[in-house]
Amino acid sequence: MRSTTSGLWHSYRLVAPGQPLTARGRMLLSLPRRIRADAAQGRIAVDGLRAGGGRHLVVFGDRPLDPTGDSASHRLGWLLRLAAEDGYRVSFYSVRERRWFTVGEDLGLAPADGPGPAGVAWVVRPEAAAPVMPALAALDPPLRVVYDTMDLHYLRLSRESEVAGSRGLALQSRLMRALEVRLCGAADVAVAITHEEGQLLRRLAPDTEVVVLPNVHEPRADVAPPLAERSGLLFVGNFTHTPNVDAVQVLASDVLPRLWERRPELVLRIAGRALDPAAVPVVDPRIELLDWVEDLDALVDSSALLVAPLRFGAGLKGKIGYAIARGLPVVTTTVGGEGFPEPDGMAVVAPGEWGAFAARTLELLADPERWARASAAGIELTRREYAPAVLGGRLRRILGG
Repeated sequence: MRSTTSGLWHSYRLVAPGQPLTARGRMLLSLPRRIRADAAQGRIAVDGLRAGGGRHLVVFGDRPLDPTGDSASHRLGWLLRLAAEDGYRVSFYSVRERRWFTVGEDLGLAPADGPGPAGVAWVVRPEAAAPVMPALAALDPPLRVVYDTMDLHYLRLSRESEVAGSRGLALQSRLMRALEVRLCGAADVAVAITHEEGQLLRRLAPDTEVVVLPNVHEPRADVAPPLAERSGLLFVGNFTHTPNVDAVQVLASDVLPRLWERRPELVLRIAGRALDPAAVPVVDPRIELLDWVEDLDALVDSSALLVAPLRFGAGLKGKIGYAIARGLPVVTTTVGGEGFPEPDGMAVVAPGEWGAFAARTLELLADPERWARASAAGIELTRREYAPAVLGGRLRRILGG
Protein backbone atom coordinates (compact mmCIF):
# COMPACT_ATOMS: atom_id res chain seq x y z
CA MET A 1 0.00 0.00 0.00
CA ARG A 2 1.23 3.46 -0.86
CA SER A 3 2.18 5.48 2.20
CA THR A 4 1.64 9.18 2.64
CA THR A 5 4.10 11.49 0.92
CA SER A 6 3.38 14.54 3.02
CA GLY A 7 6.85 14.39 4.56
CA LEU A 8 8.66 13.36 1.39
CA TRP A 9 9.21 16.79 -0.07
CA HIS A 10 9.45 18.69 3.22
CA SER A 11 12.14 16.35 4.55
CA TYR A 12 14.43 16.81 1.57
CA ARG A 13 13.76 20.26 0.15
CA LEU A 14 16.24 23.09 0.23
CA VAL A 15 15.06 26.48 1.36
CA ALA A 16 13.79 28.97 -1.19
CA PRO A 17 16.27 31.47 -2.63
CA GLY A 18 17.05 34.24 -0.16
CA GLN A 19 15.97 32.23 2.89
CA PRO A 20 18.43 31.22 5.64
CA LEU A 21 19.99 27.79 5.08
CA THR A 22 18.88 25.28 7.71
CA ALA A 23 21.09 22.57 9.21
CA ARG A 24 19.30 20.03 7.00
CA GLY A 25 19.88 22.27 4.01
CA ARG A 26 23.60 22.42 4.78
CA MET A 27 23.72 18.63 4.93
CA LEU A 28 21.87 18.36 1.64
CA LEU A 29 24.51 20.48 -0.04
CA SER A 30 26.81 17.45 0.34
CA LEU A 31 24.48 15.47 -1.92
CA PRO A 32 24.86 15.64 -5.70
CA ARG A 33 23.05 18.71 -6.95
CA ARG A 34 20.89 16.67 -9.31
CA ILE A 35 18.99 14.93 -6.50
CA ARG A 36 17.84 18.05 -4.66
CA ALA A 37 14.08 17.88 -4.69
CA ASP A 38 12.18 20.68 -6.39
CA ALA A 39 8.47 20.64 -5.65
CA ALA A 40 7.64 23.21 -8.32
CA GLN A 41 9.41 21.11 -10.92
CA GLY A 42 7.44 18.08 -9.80
CA ARG A 43 4.17 19.91 -10.28
CA ILE A 44 5.27 21.03 -13.74
CA ALA A 45 6.22 17.47 -14.64
CA VAL A 46 2.78 16.04 -13.87
CA ASP A 47 0.77 18.99 -15.19
CA GLY A 48 -1.91 17.59 -17.48
CA LEU A 49 -1.38 14.02 -16.33
CA ARG A 50 -4.46 12.17 -15.15
CA ALA A 51 -5.64 8.62 -14.59
CA GLY A 52 -7.72 6.76 -17.12
CA GLY A 53 -5.27 6.17 -19.96
CA GLY A 54 -5.36 2.38 -19.83
CA ARG A 55 -2.32 1.07 -21.70
CA HIS A 56 -0.45 4.37 -21.67
CA LEU A 57 2.81 4.19 -19.73
CA VAL A 58 4.43 7.47 -18.64
CA VAL A 59 8.07 7.33 -17.62
CA PHE A 60 9.87 9.95 -15.52
CA GLY A 61 13.68 9.95 -15.77
CA ASP A 62 16.34 12.33 -14.57
CA ARG A 63 18.23 12.31 -17.86
CA PRO A 64 17.43 12.05 -21.57
CA LEU A 65 16.53 8.57 -22.79
CA ASP A 66 19.76 7.10 -24.20
CA PRO A 67 19.85 3.27 -24.14
CA THR A 68 23.47 3.25 -25.38
CA GLY A 69 24.70 5.56 -22.63
CA ASP A 70 25.12 3.23 -19.65
CA SER A 71 23.87 0.00 -18.13
CA ALA A 72 20.85 1.54 -16.41
CA SER A 73 19.75 3.34 -19.59
CA HIS A 74 20.23 0.14 -21.59
CA ARG A 75 17.97 -1.68 -19.14
CA LEU A 76 15.31 1.03 -19.27
CA GLY A 77 15.38 0.94 -23.06
CA TRP A 78 14.71 -2.79 -23.04
CA LEU A 79 11.83 -2.39 -20.59
CA LEU A 80 10.21 0.24 -22.79
CA ARG A 81 10.60 -2.00 -25.85
CA LEU A 82 8.92 -4.86 -23.99
CA ALA A 83 6.09 -2.59 -22.83
CA ALA A 84 5.54 -1.37 -26.40
CA GLU A 85 5.47 -4.95 -27.67
CA ASP A 86 2.77 -5.65 -25.09
CA GLY A 87 0.60 -2.87 -26.50
CA TYR A 88 1.57 0.08 -24.29
CA ARG A 89 1.91 3.57 -25.67
CA VAL A 90 4.95 5.14 -23.98
CA SER A 91 5.64 8.77 -23.08
CA PHE A 92 8.85 9.98 -21.45
CA TYR A 93 9.47 13.02 -19.28
CA SER A 94 13.06 14.18 -18.85
CA VAL A 95 13.35 15.89 -15.46
CA ARG A 96 16.65 17.40 -16.55
CA GLU A 97 15.25 18.85 -19.79
CA ARG A 98 11.80 19.57 -18.29
CA ARG A 99 9.91 18.34 -21.32
CA TRP A 100 7.72 15.51 -22.57
CA PHE A 101 8.46 13.14 -25.45
CA THR A 102 6.52 10.44 -27.23
CA VAL A 103 8.61 7.27 -27.47
CA GLY A 104 8.37 5.76 -30.93
CA GLU A 105 9.82 2.76 -32.71
CA ASP A 106 13.46 1.99 -31.92
CA LEU A 107 13.03 4.29 -28.88
CA GLY A 108 13.05 7.41 -31.03
CA LEU A 109 11.83 10.52 -29.23
CA ALA A 110 9.40 13.08 -30.61
CA PRO A 111 8.56 16.24 -28.62
CA ALA A 112 5.09 16.14 -27.07
CA ASP A 113 2.87 18.79 -25.50
CA GLY A 114 1.98 16.68 -22.49
CA PRO A 115 1.04 13.22 -21.31
CA GLY A 116 -2.76 13.37 -21.04
CA PRO A 117 -4.51 10.35 -19.51
CA ALA A 118 -2.30 7.42 -18.46
CA GLY A 119 -2.54 4.09 -16.71
CA VAL A 120 0.88 3.68 -15.06
CA ALA A 121 3.64 6.07 -14.00
CA TRP A 122 7.13 4.54 -13.98
CA VAL A 123 9.61 6.69 -12.02
CA VAL A 124 13.33 6.01 -12.39
CA ARG A 125 16.02 6.70 -9.78
CA PRO A 126 15.86 9.07 -6.79
CA GLU A 127 17.01 11.99 -8.93
CA ALA A 128 13.68 11.96 -10.78
CA ALA A 129 11.57 10.49 -8.01
CA ALA A 130 12.34 13.08 -5.32
CA PRO A 131 10.58 15.96 -7.15
CA VAL A 132 7.98 13.89 -9.01
CA MET A 133 6.59 11.43 -6.44
CA PRO A 134 4.83 13.98 -4.19
CA ALA A 135 3.13 15.50 -7.23
CA LEU A 136 2.03 12.05 -8.43
CA ALA A 137 0.62 11.28 -4.99
CA ALA A 138 -1.54 14.40 -5.17
CA LEU A 139 -3.35 13.21 -8.31
CA ASP A 140 -7.00 12.32 -7.78
CA PRO A 141 -7.87 9.70 -8.90
CA PRO A 142 -4.40 8.22 -8.42
CA LEU A 143 -2.26 6.51 -11.01
CA ARG A 144 -0.52 3.21 -10.45
CA VAL A 145 3.00 4.32 -9.50
CA VAL A 146 6.10 2.16 -9.95
CA TYR A 147 9.40 3.31 -8.45
CA ASP A 148 12.38 1.74 -10.22
CA THR A 149 15.48 1.99 -8.02
CA MET A 150 17.87 0.88 -10.82
CA ASP A 151 20.11 0.03 -7.88
CA LEU A 152 20.20 1.04 -4.24
CA HIS A 153 22.18 4.26 -4.33
CA TYR A 154 22.70 4.35 -0.57
CA LEU A 155 24.34 0.93 -0.69
CA ARG A 156 26.78 2.00 -3.39
CA LEU A 157 27.64 5.20 -1.48
CA SER A 158 28.13 3.25 1.75
CA ARG A 159 30.54 0.84 0.09
CA GLU A 160 32.43 3.66 -1.59
CA SER A 161 32.74 5.46 1.74
CA GLU A 162 34.32 2.35 3.28
CA VAL A 163 36.84 2.02 0.43
CA ALA A 164 37.67 5.73 0.42
CA GLY A 165 37.47 6.21 4.20
CA SER A 166 35.21 9.21 3.55
CA ARG A 167 32.90 10.59 6.24
CA GLY A 168 31.23 12.78 3.64
CA LEU A 169 30.23 9.78 1.54
CA ALA A 170 29.02 8.00 4.67
CA LEU A 171 26.75 10.97 5.43
CA GLN A 172 25.49 11.00 1.85
CA SER A 173 24.72 7.29 2.17
CA ARG A 174 22.63 7.81 5.32
CA LEU A 175 20.67 10.64 3.74
CA MET A 176 20.17 8.67 0.55
CA ARG A 177 18.96 5.65 2.51
CA ALA A 178 16.27 7.73 4.19
CA LEU A 179 15.24 9.21 0.84
CA GLU A 180 15.08 5.83 -0.91
CA VAL A 181 12.98 4.37 1.91
CA ARG A 182 10.48 7.22 1.56
CA LEU A 183 10.37 6.90 -2.22
CA CYS A 184 9.68 3.18 -2.02
CA GLY A 185 6.95 3.83 0.52
CA ALA A 186 5.32 6.36 -1.79
CA ALA A 187 4.96 3.83 -4.64
CA ASP A 188 2.50 1.04 -5.31
CA VAL A 189 5.39 -1.14 -6.49
CA ALA A 190 9.12 -0.76 -5.84
CA VAL A 191 11.41 -2.45 -8.34
CA ALA A 192 14.75 -3.89 -7.25
CA ILE A 193 17.38 -5.06 -9.69
CA THR A 194 18.70 -8.05 -7.70
CA HIS A 195 17.21 -10.48 -5.21
CA GLU A 196 19.64 -9.25 -2.56
CA GLU A 197 18.47 -5.65 -2.97
CA GLY A 198 14.87 -6.86 -3.10
CA GLN A 199 15.31 -8.39 0.34
CA LEU A 200 16.80 -5.14 1.64
CA LEU A 201 13.86 -3.15 0.27
CA ARG A 202 11.31 -5.49 1.86
CA ARG A 203 12.91 -4.86 5.23
CA LEU A 204 13.21 -1.11 4.69
CA ALA A 205 9.72 -0.61 3.20
CA PRO A 206 7.63 -3.54 4.50
CA ASP A 207 4.30 -2.03 3.40
CA THR A 208 5.30 -1.73 -0.26
CA GLU A 209 5.15 -4.50 -2.84
CA VAL A 210 8.70 -5.21 -4.02
CA VAL A 211 9.42 -6.96 -7.32
CA VAL A 212 12.82 -7.94 -8.70
CA LEU A 213 13.34 -7.01 -12.35
CA PRO A 214 16.98 -7.34 -13.44
CA ASN A 215 18.82 -6.23 -16.54
CA VAL A 216 17.60 -7.53 -19.89
CA HIS A 217 20.16 -9.13 -22.20
CA GLU A 218 19.77 -11.06 -25.42
CA PRO A 219 21.80 -14.28 -25.40
CA ARG A 220 23.71 -14.67 -28.61
CA ALA A 221 22.11 -17.14 -31.01
CA ASP A 222 25.25 -18.07 -32.94
CA VAL A 223 28.45 -19.71 -31.71
CA ALA A 224 30.84 -17.39 -29.90
CA PRO A 225 34.28 -17.10 -31.53
CA PRO A 226 36.76 -19.39 -29.72
CA LEU A 227 39.65 -18.19 -27.60
CA ALA A 228 42.11 -18.88 -30.43
CA GLU A 229 40.45 -16.15 -32.52
CA ARG A 230 40.61 -13.53 -29.76
CA SER A 231 43.27 -11.45 -28.04
CA GLY A 232 43.65 -8.94 -25.24
CA LEU A 233 41.68 -7.92 -22.18
CA LEU A 234 38.71 -5.57 -22.09
CA PHE A 235 37.11 -3.19 -19.61
CA VAL A 236 33.89 -1.38 -20.48
CA GLY A 237 32.10 1.27 -18.45
CA ASN A 238 30.57 4.71 -18.17
CA PHE A 239 33.28 6.82 -16.54
CA THR A 240 30.93 9.29 -14.94
CA HIS A 241 30.31 6.33 -12.59
CA THR A 242 32.99 6.30 -9.88
CA PRO A 243 33.18 2.48 -9.44
CA ASN A 244 34.41 2.25 -13.04
CA VAL A 245 37.10 4.90 -12.56
CA ASP A 246 38.30 3.08 -9.46
CA ALA A 247 38.35 -0.28 -11.26
CA VAL A 248 40.50 1.11 -14.09
CA GLN A 249 42.96 2.48 -11.55
CA VAL A 250 43.13 -0.94 -9.88
CA LEU A 251 43.75 -2.62 -13.23
CA ALA A 252 46.60 -0.27 -14.08
CA SER A 253 48.31 -0.28 -10.70
CA ASP A 254 47.59 -3.71 -9.16
CA VAL A 255 46.48 -6.23 -11.80
CA LEU A 256 48.33 -5.56 -15.05
CA PRO A 257 51.83 -5.52 -13.51
CA ARG A 258 51.16 -9.04 -12.18
CA LEU A 259 49.85 -10.20 -15.54
CA TRP A 260 52.76 -8.70 -17.49
CA GLU A 261 55.24 -10.71 -15.40
CA ARG A 262 53.89 -13.85 -17.12
CA ARG A 263 52.29 -12.44 -20.26
CA PRO A 264 54.12 -9.24 -21.25
CA GLU A 265 52.29 -9.09 -24.60
CA LEU A 266 48.84 -8.67 -23.03
CA VAL A 267 46.94 -5.56 -24.07
CA LEU A 268 44.11 -3.96 -22.08
CA ARG A 269 41.49 -2.04 -24.04
CA ILE A 270 39.30 0.39 -22.08
CA ALA A 271 36.08 1.58 -23.70
CA GLY A 272 33.25 3.80 -22.52
CA ARG A 273 31.81 7.28 -22.27
CA ALA A 274 33.62 10.16 -20.56
CA LEU A 275 36.93 8.32 -20.32
CA ASP A 276 39.54 10.70 -18.92
CA PRO A 277 43.15 9.61 -19.63
CA ALA A 278 44.10 11.11 -16.27
CA ALA A 279 42.09 8.32 -14.61
CA VAL A 280 44.76 5.78 -15.67
CA PRO A 281 47.75 6.21 -13.33
CA VAL A 282 50.18 4.14 -15.45
CA VAL A 283 51.09 5.32 -18.92
CA ASP A 284 51.90 2.20 -20.96
CA PRO A 285 51.38 1.52 -24.66
CA ARG A 286 49.74 -1.79 -23.76
CA ILE A 287 46.80 0.13 -22.25
CA GLU A 288 44.59 1.36 -25.07
CA LEU A 289 42.02 4.06 -24.28
CA LEU A 290 39.24 3.72 -26.84
CA ASP A 291 36.62 6.08 -25.40
CA TRP A 292 33.18 5.49 -26.98
CA VAL A 293 32.98 2.48 -29.35
CA GLU A 294 30.27 2.35 -31.99
CA ASP A 295 30.30 -1.44 -32.48
CA LEU A 296 30.71 -2.87 -29.00
CA ASP A 297 29.63 -6.35 -30.11
CA ALA A 298 32.63 -6.57 -32.43
CA LEU A 299 35.01 -5.41 -29.70
CA VAL A 300 33.61 -7.95 -27.23
CA ASP A 301 33.79 -10.76 -29.78
CA SER A 302 37.46 -10.04 -30.47
CA SER A 303 38.51 -9.82 -26.79
CA ALA A 304 39.74 -12.78 -24.76
CA LEU A 305 38.34 -11.75 -21.36
CA LEU A 306 36.43 -8.96 -19.65
CA VAL A 307 38.27 -7.94 -16.48
CA ALA A 308 36.29 -5.98 -13.85
CA PRO A 309 38.09 -5.54 -10.49
CA LEU A 310 35.24 -3.60 -8.89
CA ARG A 311 35.76 -2.63 -5.25
CA PHE A 312 32.35 -1.04 -4.68
CA GLY A 313 29.02 -0.60 -6.40
CA ALA A 314 25.47 -1.89 -6.19
CA GLY A 315 22.88 -3.59 -8.34
CA LEU A 316 23.51 -5.92 -11.24
CA LYS A 317 26.56 -4.95 -13.29
CA GLY A 318 25.53 -4.39 -16.89
CA LYS A 319 29.03 -4.84 -18.31
CA ILE A 320 29.20 -8.34 -16.86
CA GLY A 321 25.73 -9.37 -17.97
CA TYR A 322 26.41 -8.03 -21.47
CA ALA A 323 29.75 -9.84 -21.73
CA ILE A 324 28.48 -13.26 -20.68
CA ALA A 325 25.43 -12.86 -22.94
CA ARG A 326 27.92 -12.53 -25.84
CA GLY A 327 29.90 -15.55 -24.61
CA LEU A 328 32.85 -13.56 -23.26
CA PRO A 329 34.04 -14.94 -19.89
CA VAL A 330 34.63 -12.46 -17.07
CA VAL A 331 37.08 -12.18 -14.22
CA THR A 332 35.63 -10.00 -11.47
CA THR A 333 35.16 -9.55 -7.74
CA THR A 334 32.34 -10.53 -5.42
CA VAL A 335 31.07 -6.97 -5.92
CA GLY A 336 30.96 -7.51 -9.68
CA GLY A 337 29.37 -10.94 -9.38
CA GLU A 338 26.72 -9.75 -6.92
CA GLY A 339 23.16 -10.44 -7.99
CA PHE A 340 23.90 -13.24 -10.41
CA PRO A 341 22.25 -16.46 -9.16
CA GLU A 342 25.25 -18.53 -10.25
CA PRO A 343 28.80 -17.45 -11.13
CA ASP A 344 28.35 -18.99 -14.58
CA GLY A 345 30.61 -17.47 -17.20
CA MET A 346 32.84 -15.75 -14.66
CA ALA A 347 35.65 -16.25 -12.19
CA VAL A 348 35.07 -14.38 -8.92
CA VAL A 349 37.56 -13.35 -6.23
CA ALA A 350 37.35 -11.08 -3.19
CA PRO A 351 38.10 -7.36 -3.70
CA GLY A 352 41.73 -6.67 -2.87
CA GLU A 353 42.90 -10.18 -3.73
CA TRP A 354 44.65 -8.93 -6.84
CA GLY A 355 47.16 -11.76 -6.94
CA ALA A 356 44.26 -14.23 -7.11
CA PHE A 357 42.54 -12.00 -9.67
CA ALA A 358 45.61 -12.14 -11.92
CA ALA A 359 45.93 -15.91 -11.40
CA ARG A 360 42.31 -16.56 -12.47
CA THR A 361 42.88 -14.37 -15.52
CA LEU A 362 46.00 -16.28 -16.54
CA GLU A 363 44.30 -19.65 -15.98
CA LEU A 364 41.44 -18.82 -18.33
CA LEU A 365 43.78 -17.42 -20.96
CA ALA A 366 45.88 -20.60 -20.87
CA ASP A 367 43.04 -23.15 -21.01
CA PRO A 368 40.84 -23.02 -24.15
CA GLU A 369 38.59 -25.81 -22.88
CA ARG A 370 37.90 -24.10 -19.55
CA TRP A 371 37.37 -20.84 -21.43
CA ALA A 372 34.85 -22.53 -23.77
CA ARG A 373 32.91 -24.01 -20.86
CA ALA A 374 32.71 -20.58 -19.19
CA SER A 375 31.61 -19.00 -22.46
CA ALA A 376 28.79 -21.49 -22.97
CA ALA A 377 27.71 -21.29 -19.32
CA GLY A 378 27.37 -17.50 -19.48
CA ILE A 379 25.17 -17.67 -22.56
CA GLU A 380 22.97 -20.31 -20.94
CA LEU A 381 22.65 -18.27 -17.73
CA THR A 382 21.51 -15.30 -19.83
CA ARG A 383 18.98 -17.42 -21.67
CA ARG A 384 17.61 -18.71 -18.36
CA GLU A 385 17.56 -15.50 -16.30
CA TYR A 386 17.85 -12.34 -18.40
CA ALA A 387 16.39 -12.94 -21.85
CA PRO A 388 13.55 -10.67 -23.03
CA ALA A 389 11.14 -13.61 -23.21
CA VAL A 390 11.83 -14.42 -19.55
CA LEU A 391 11.42 -10.89 -18.18
CA GLY A 392 8.54 -9.69 -20.36
CA GLY A 393 5.98 -11.55 -18.26
CA ARG A 394 7.38 -10.11 -15.04
CA LEU A 395 7.17 -6.60 -16.45
CA ARG A 396 3.57 -7.23 -17.48
CA ARG A 397 2.66 -8.17 -13.89
CA ILE A 398 4.34 -5.02 -12.53
CA LEU A 399 2.36 -2.85 -14.92
CA GLY A 400 -0.82 -4.56 -13.80
CA GLY A 401 -1.62 -5.94 -17.25
